[in-house]
Amino acid sequence: MEGDPVELSRTSIAGAGFPVRDDDVLERAGYPEAEGVLVRVVRSGRVVAIGRWQQDGRGGWIDRGAEYCEES
Repeated sequence: MEGDPVELSRTSIAGAGFPVRDDDVLERAGYPEAEGVLVRVVRSGRVVAIGRWQQDGRGGWIDRGAEYCEES
């Protein structure tokens, strides 16, 4: 997929069945020197999901899935 992993995550995570809300904050997480990119979804100050992305070697990204936290 072409684009920024943060923006790609909004549709990718929602497409996987996790309801991303308009007021959720999506931001890069993890270490800058890491091979892949983590994108976290923050809702009301809590991380509720993390998406994983890997470079495809052609300027795009491969969606490596996401982990979701239970809402309390």
